[in-house]
Amino acid sequence: MPLPENFLLSLKPSTRAILAGEYTKSLREFASTTALALSQATRLSPEDANEALNRAKRYLGYEQMPQQMNGRGSQVLSQSALEIFNEKRGKIITFCQGMDSMLGGGVSLREMTEFSGIPGIGKTQLAMQLCANVQIPAFFGGVEGEALYVDTEGSFTPERMNDIAIALHKHLLHMVKSRGKKPEHAKRIDEMCAEEMLKKVFVVRCFDLKKQIGLIGELPNFLRSRPKVRLVVFDSIAFHFRHDLDDHQQRNRLVASAAADLQSVAKKHNVAVVAINQVTTKVEDDSSSIVPALGEAWAHACTTRIFLYFKDSFRVAHLFKSPSLPEETCLYRVGVEGIRGVPRGEKRQRDE
Repeated sequence: MPLPENFLLSLKPSTRAILAGEYTKSLREFASTTALALSQATRLSPEDANEALNRAKRYLGYEQMPQQMNGRGSQVLSQSALEIFNEKRGKIITFCQGMDSMLGGGVSLREMTEFSGIPGIGKTQLAMQLCANVQIPAFFGGVEGEALYVDTEGSFTPERMNDIAIALHKHLLHMVKSRGKKPEHAKRIDEMCAEEMLKKVFVVRCFDLKKQIGLIGELPNFLRSRPKVRLVVFDSIAFHFRHDLDDHQQRNRLVASAAADLQSVAKKHNVAVVAINQVTTKVEDDSSSIVPALGEAWAHACTTRIFLYFKDSFRVAHLFKSPSLPEETCLYRVGVEGIRGVPRGEKRQRDE
Protein backbone atom coordinates (compact mmCIF):
# COMPACT_ATOMS: atom_id res chain seq x y z
CA MET A 1 0.00 0.00 0.00
CA PRO A 2 1.61 3.32 -1.05
CA LEU A 3 1.98 6.19 1.40
CA PRO A 4 -1.03 8.56 1.43
CA GLU A 5 -0.77 11.50 -0.95
CA ASN A 6 -1.65 14.08 1.70
CA PHE A 7 1.14 12.75 3.94
CA LEU A 8 3.65 12.88 1.08
CA LEU A 9 2.66 16.48 0.38
CA SER A 10 3.64 17.40 3.95
CA LEU A 11 7.27 16.42 3.20
CA LYS A 12 9.91 18.49 1.46
CA PRO A 13 10.08 17.81 -2.31
CA SER A 14 13.32 15.77 -2.32
CA THR A 15 12.08 13.44 0.44
CA ARG A 16 8.66 13.16 -1.19
CA ALA A 17 10.18 12.17 -4.55
CA ILE A 18 12.28 9.41 -2.99
CA LEU A 19 9.49 7.94 -0.86
CA ALA A 20 6.89 8.14 -3.62
CA GLY A 21 9.17 6.21 -5.93
CA GLU A 22 10.84 3.73 -3.57
CA TYR A 23 8.60 3.02 -0.57
CA THR A 24 5.66 0.63 -0.97
CA LYS A 25 4.66 -0.30 2.60
CA SER A 26 1.80 1.22 4.61
CA LEU A 27 2.10 4.42 6.60
CA ARG A 28 1.69 2.48 9.85
CA GLU A 29 4.67 0.24 8.96
CA PHE A 30 6.59 3.32 7.84
CA ALA A 31 6.03 5.05 11.20
CA SER A 32 7.23 2.01 13.16
CA THR A 33 10.62 1.70 11.45
CA THR A 34 13.81 3.51 12.52
CA ALA A 35 15.62 6.37 10.82
CA LEU A 36 18.69 4.18 10.25
CA ALA A 37 16.68 1.37 8.68
CA LEU A 38 14.77 3.80 6.47
CA SER A 39 17.99 5.50 5.39
CA GLN A 40 19.54 2.14 4.48
CA ALA A 41 16.42 1.05 2.56
CA THR A 42 16.15 4.29 0.55
CA ARG A 43 18.36 7.12 -0.67
CA LEU A 44 17.37 9.36 2.25
CA SER A 45 19.99 10.79 4.58
CA PRO A 46 19.56 9.80 8.25
CA GLU A 47 18.50 13.38 9.04
CA ASP A 48 15.81 13.44 6.32
CA ALA A 49 14.66 9.95 7.31
CA ASN A 50 14.27 11.02 10.92
CA GLU A 51 12.30 14.14 9.91
CA ALA A 52 9.98 12.06 7.69
CA LEU A 53 9.36 9.54 10.48
CA ASN A 54 8.52 12.29 12.95
CA ARG A 55 6.02 13.74 10.48
CA ALA A 56 4.49 10.29 9.95
CA LYS A 57 4.01 9.76 13.69
CA ARG A 58 2.50 13.21 14.01
CA TYR A 59 0.21 12.51 11.04
CA LEU A 60 -1.00 9.29 12.67
CA GLY A 61 -1.24 10.83 16.14
CA TYR A 62 1.24 8.35 17.62
CA GLU A 63 3.29 8.82 20.76
CA GLN A 64 6.20 6.50 21.43
CA MET A 65 6.23 4.54 24.67
CA PRO A 66 9.79 5.10 25.92
CA GLN A 67 12.04 2.16 26.67
CA GLN A 68 9.47 -0.42 25.55
CA MET A 69 10.16 -3.00 22.89
CA ASN A 70 8.12 -5.79 21.43
CA GLY A 71 9.39 -9.31 20.81
CA ARG A 72 10.78 -8.42 17.39
CA GLY A 73 12.79 -5.48 18.69
CA SER A 74 10.74 -2.65 17.17
CA GLN A 75 9.33 0.20 19.22
CA VAL A 76 5.82 -0.16 20.59
CA LEU A 77 3.48 2.67 19.64
CA SER A 78 0.48 3.70 21.71
CA GLN A 79 -2.72 5.39 20.59
CA SER A 80 -5.46 6.88 22.69
CA ALA A 81 -9.10 6.52 21.68
CA LEU A 82 -9.06 10.13 20.46
CA GLU A 83 -6.00 9.50 18.30
CA ILE A 84 -7.60 6.42 16.73
CA PHE A 85 -10.67 8.53 16.07
CA ASN A 86 -8.57 11.28 14.50
CA GLU A 87 -6.72 8.77 12.33
CA LYS A 88 -9.95 7.53 10.80
CA ARG A 89 -11.07 10.99 9.77
CA GLY A 90 -10.25 12.30 6.33
CA LYS A 91 -8.13 15.35 5.60
CA ILE A 92 -8.45 17.91 2.82
CA ILE A 93 -5.02 19.18 1.83
CA THR A 94 -4.37 22.87 1.16
CA PHE A 95 -1.43 22.39 -1.27
CA CYS A 96 0.79 24.39 1.08
CA GLN A 97 3.22 21.86 2.53
CA GLY A 98 3.82 23.86 5.70
CA MET A 99 0.13 24.43 6.34
CA ASP A 100 -0.76 20.77 5.75
CA SER A 101 2.00 19.68 8.12
CA MET A 102 0.88 22.24 10.69
CA LEU A 103 -2.70 20.89 10.48
CA GLY A 104 -1.61 17.27 10.81
CA GLY A 105 -2.25 16.46 7.15
CA GLY A 106 -4.83 19.06 6.16
CA VAL A 107 -8.28 20.36 7.12
CA SER A 108 -10.15 17.67 9.06
CA LEU A 109 -13.56 16.26 8.30
CA ARG A 110 -16.04 16.23 11.21
CA GLU A 111 -14.61 19.51 12.53
CA MET A 112 -15.20 23.24 12.17
CA THR A 113 -12.08 25.11 11.05
CA GLU A 114 -11.82 28.89 10.98
CA PHE A 115 -9.51 30.91 8.74
CA SER A 116 -9.48 34.60 9.65
CA GLY A 117 -7.49 37.58 8.45
CA ILE A 118 -7.53 41.02 6.87
CA PRO A 119 -8.90 41.65 3.34
CA GLY A 120 -6.47 40.61 0.61
CA ILE A 121 -4.65 37.98 2.65
CA GLY A 122 -6.03 35.10 0.54
CA LYS A 123 -8.93 33.72 2.59
CA THR A 124 -11.27 33.29 -0.39
CA GLN A 125 -8.43 31.86 -2.48
CA LEU A 126 -7.82 29.26 0.22
CA ALA A 127 -11.53 28.44 0.40
CA MET A 128 -11.70 27.85 -3.36
CA GLN A 129 -8.50 25.78 -3.23
CA LEU A 130 -10.15 23.50 -0.66
CA CYS A 131 -13.22 23.20 -2.92
CA ALA A 132 -10.96 21.79 -5.62
CA ASN A 133 -8.82 19.64 -3.33
CA VAL A 134 -11.81 17.96 -1.65
CA GLN A 135 -12.31 16.21 -5.00
CA ILE A 136 -8.88 14.50 -5.03
CA PRO A 137 -9.53 10.75 -5.54
CA ALA A 138 -9.09 8.24 -2.75
CA PHE A 139 -6.25 6.46 -4.59
CA PHE A 140 -4.24 9.68 -4.14
CA GLY A 141 -5.16 9.91 -0.46
CA GLY A 142 -8.02 12.38 -0.98
CA VAL A 143 -11.58 12.26 0.30
CA GLU A 144 -13.09 12.23 -3.24
CA GLY A 145 -16.01 14.47 -2.35
CA GLU A 146 -17.96 17.54 -3.38
CA ALA A 147 -18.26 21.02 -1.88
CA LEU A 148 -20.93 23.51 -0.86
CA TYR A 149 -19.81 27.16 -1.00
CA VAL A 150 -22.00 29.65 0.87
CA ASP A 151 -21.08 33.08 -0.50
CA THR A 152 -22.26 35.92 1.74
CA GLU A 153 -20.16 38.75 0.27
CA GLY A 154 -20.09 38.04 -3.47
CA SER A 155 -16.46 36.90 -3.22
CA PHE A 156 -16.76 33.63 -5.16
CA THR A 157 -15.71 33.98 -8.80
CA PRO A 158 -16.11 31.00 -11.15
CA GLU A 159 -13.23 32.24 -13.31
CA ARG A 160 -10.82 32.04 -10.37
CA MET A 161 -12.21 28.67 -9.33
CA ASN A 162 -11.60 27.49 -12.89
CA ASP A 163 -7.93 28.60 -12.73
CA ILE A 164 -7.43 26.64 -9.51
CA ALA A 165 -9.18 23.56 -10.93
CA ILE A 166 -7.03 23.64 -14.08
CA ALA A 167 -3.86 23.75 -11.97
CA LEU A 168 -5.06 20.84 -9.81
CA HIS A 169 -5.89 18.77 -12.90
CA LYS A 170 -2.40 19.36 -14.32
CA HIS A 171 -0.83 18.39 -11.00
CA LEU A 172 -2.81 15.15 -10.78
CA LEU A 173 -1.97 14.24 -14.39
CA HIS A 174 1.72 14.71 -13.55
CA MET A 175 1.35 12.54 -10.44
CA VAL A 176 -0.32 9.76 -12.44
CA LYS A 177 2.53 9.70 -14.95
CA SER A 178 5.35 9.97 -12.40
CA ARG A 179 3.96 7.33 -10.03
CA GLY A 180 2.84 4.79 -12.62
CA LYS A 181 -0.77 4.54 -11.52
CA LYS A 182 -3.13 1.87 -12.88
CA PRO A 183 -4.81 2.55 -16.27
CA GLU A 184 -8.20 3.00 -14.61
CA HIS A 185 -6.69 5.61 -12.29
CA ALA A 186 -5.14 7.45 -15.23
CA LYS A 187 -8.51 7.41 -16.99
CA ARG A 188 -10.22 8.77 -13.89
CA ILE A 189 -7.77 11.67 -13.62
CA ASP A 190 -7.97 12.38 -17.35
CA GLU A 191 -11.75 12.77 -17.01
CA MET A 192 -11.36 15.01 -13.96
CA CYS A 193 -11.08 18.23 -15.97
CA ALA A 194 -11.76 21.71 -14.62
CA GLU A 195 -15.30 21.75 -16.01
CA GLU A 196 -16.15 18.52 -14.17
CA MET A 197 -14.64 19.86 -10.95
CA LEU A 198 -16.72 23.05 -11.13
CA LYS A 199 -19.86 20.92 -11.44
CA LYS A 200 -19.10 19.48 -8.00
CA VAL A 201 -18.90 22.86 -6.26
CA PHE A 202 -22.42 23.98 -5.32
CA VAL A 203 -22.59 27.75 -4.77
CA VAL A 204 -25.33 29.43 -2.74
CA ARG A 205 -25.51 33.23 -2.72
CA CYS A 206 -26.65 34.43 0.68
CA PHE A 207 -27.14 38.19 0.94
CA ASP A 208 -28.89 38.70 4.29
CA LEU A 209 -28.77 37.25 7.80
CA LYS A 210 -32.25 35.74 7.67
CA LYS A 211 -31.31 33.63 4.65
CA GLN A 212 -27.99 32.66 6.24
CA ILE A 213 -29.66 31.42 9.44
CA GLY A 214 -32.28 29.57 7.41
CA LEU A 215 -29.62 27.96 5.23
CA ILE A 216 -27.72 26.70 8.28
CA GLY A 217 -30.94 25.09 9.49
CA GLU A 218 -31.46 23.41 6.11
CA LEU A 219 -27.92 22.03 5.85
CA PRO A 220 -28.82 18.55 7.19
CA ASN A 221 -31.47 18.12 4.49
CA PHE A 222 -29.12 19.37 1.78
CA LEU A 223 -26.34 17.02 2.89
CA ARG A 224 -28.71 14.07 2.96
CA SER A 225 -29.66 14.87 -0.63
CA ARG A 226 -25.99 15.31 -1.60
CA PRO A 227 -24.20 12.55 0.35
CA LYS A 228 -20.90 13.08 -1.50
CA VAL A 229 -20.43 16.58 -0.08
CA ARG A 230 -17.43 16.59 2.26
CA LEU A 231 -16.78 20.33 2.55
CA VAL A 232 -19.05 23.21 3.54
CA VAL A 233 -17.55 26.71 3.24
CA PHE A 234 -19.00 29.94 4.63
CA ASP A 235 -17.31 32.98 3.07
CA SER A 236 -17.67 34.84 5.26
CA ILE A 237 -19.43 33.61 8.37
CA ALA A 238 -19.31 37.05 10.02
CA PHE A 239 -20.48 39.50 7.36
CA HIS A 240 -24.26 39.50 8.00
CA PHE A 241 -23.93 39.06 11.76
CA ARG A 242 -21.86 42.25 11.87
CA HIS A 243 -23.85 44.34 9.38
CA ASP A 244 -27.48 43.24 9.87
CA LEU A 245 -27.67 43.33 13.69
CA ASP A 246 -27.13 46.23 16.08
CA ASP A 247 -28.40 44.36 19.15
CA HIS A 248 -25.25 42.74 20.59
CA GLN A 249 -27.10 40.34 22.90
CA GLN A 250 -29.29 39.07 20.09
CA ARG A 251 -26.25 38.76 17.84
CA ASN A 252 -24.37 36.73 20.45
CA ARG A 253 -27.34 34.38 20.85
CA LEU A 254 -27.65 33.86 17.10
CA VAL A 255 -23.89 33.35 16.70
CA ALA A 256 -23.85 30.74 19.48
CA SER A 257 -26.84 28.94 17.96
CA ALA A 258 -25.33 28.95 14.46
CA ALA A 259 -21.99 27.69 15.81
CA ALA A 260 -23.67 24.80 17.64
CA ASP A 261 -25.64 23.86 14.51
CA LEU A 262 -22.51 23.89 12.34
CA GLN A 263 -20.61 21.76 14.85
CA SER A 264 -23.45 19.24 14.78
CA VAL A 265 -23.54 19.21 10.97
CA ALA A 266 -19.79 18.59 10.76
CA LYS A 267 -19.92 15.59 13.09
CA LYS A 268 -23.18 13.98 11.96
CA HIS A 269 -22.58 14.31 8.23
CA ASN A 270 -18.81 13.70 8.11
CA VAL A 271 -18.00 17.04 6.51
CA ALA A 272 -15.37 19.70 7.08
CA VAL A 273 -17.02 23.01 7.90
CA VAL A 274 -14.67 25.85 6.96
CA ALA A 275 -15.62 29.29 8.22
CA ILE A 276 -13.90 32.27 6.64
CA ASN A 277 -13.96 35.01 9.26
CA GLN A 278 -13.37 38.75 9.25
CA VAL A 279 -11.30 40.58 11.84
CA THR A 280 -11.95 43.36 14.30
CA THR A 281 -9.83 45.61 16.51
CA LYS A 282 -9.65 44.68 20.18
CA VAL A 283 -8.69 47.52 22.52
CA GLU A 284 -7.18 46.72 25.93
CA ASP A 285 -5.80 49.42 28.21
CA ASP A 286 -3.47 51.49 26.03
CA SER A 287 -2.96 48.90 23.28
CA SER A 288 -4.98 47.43 20.44
CA SER A 289 -4.74 44.27 18.34
CA ILE A 290 -6.41 42.67 15.33
CA VAL A 291 -8.46 39.60 16.31
CA PRO A 292 -11.06 37.35 14.62
CA ALA A 293 -14.62 38.69 14.69
CA LEU A 294 -17.74 37.26 16.41
CA GLY A 295 -16.43 37.07 19.97
CA GLU A 296 -16.00 34.34 22.57
CA ALA A 297 -19.08 32.21 21.84
CA TRP A 298 -17.88 31.67 18.30
CA ALA A 299 -14.26 31.18 19.37
CA HIS A 300 -15.17 28.33 21.72
CA ALA A 301 -17.20 26.55 19.03
CA CYS A 302 -14.39 26.36 16.45
CA THR A 303 -12.33 23.18 16.68
CA THR A 304 -9.33 24.65 14.88
CA ARG A 305 -8.47 28.31 14.28
CA ILE A 306 -5.89 29.75 11.89
CA PHE A 307 -5.07 33.45 11.67
CA LEU A 308 -3.66 34.73 8.37
CA TYR A 309 -1.51 37.85 8.27
CA PHE A 310 1.32 39.63 6.49
CA LYS A 311 4.84 39.77 7.91
CA ASP A 312 7.13 41.90 5.77
CA SER A 313 6.36 40.63 2.25
CA PHE A 314 5.31 37.14 3.38
CA ARG A 315 1.88 35.68 4.01
CA VAL A 316 1.85 33.82 7.34
CA ALA A 317 -0.64 31.26 8.69
CA HIS A 318 -0.75 30.96 12.49
CA LEU A 319 -2.43 27.91 14.03
CA PHE A 320 -3.43 29.25 17.45
CA LYS A 321 -6.17 26.84 18.51
CA SER A 322 -6.33 23.05 18.11
CA PRO A 323 -7.41 20.19 20.39
CA SER A 324 -4.41 18.03 19.48
CA LEU A 325 -1.78 20.07 17.61
CA PRO A 326 0.79 22.58 18.93
CA GLU A 327 0.67 26.29 18.15
CA GLU A 328 2.67 26.88 14.99
CA THR A 329 3.17 29.20 12.02
CA CYS A 330 4.05 28.65 8.37
CA LEU A 331 4.48 30.69 5.21
CA TYR A 332 2.22 30.38 2.18
CA ARG A 333 1.74 32.14 -1.12
CA VAL A 334 -1.15 32.86 -3.47
CA GLY A 335 -0.38 32.38 -7.16
CA VAL A 336 -2.25 31.88 -10.41
CA GLU A 337 -2.45 28.17 -9.61
CA GLY A 338 -3.91 28.79 -6.12
CA ILE A 339 -2.47 28.25 -2.65
CA ARG A 340 1.08 26.88 -2.44
CA GLY A 341 3.99 26.81 -0.01
CA VAL A 342 6.99 29.14 0.02
CA PRO A 343 10.23 27.37 -1.04
CA ARG A 344 12.99 27.52 1.55
CA GLY A 345 15.36 29.10 -0.95
CA GLU A 346 12.95 31.97 -1.56
CA LYS A 347 12.68 32.62 2.19
CA ARG A 348 16.46 32.63 2.58
CA GLN A 349 16.88 35.07 -0.31
CA ARG A 350 14.37 37.49 1.20
CA ASP A 351 15.93 37.15 4.65
CA GLU A 352 19.28 38.12 3.17
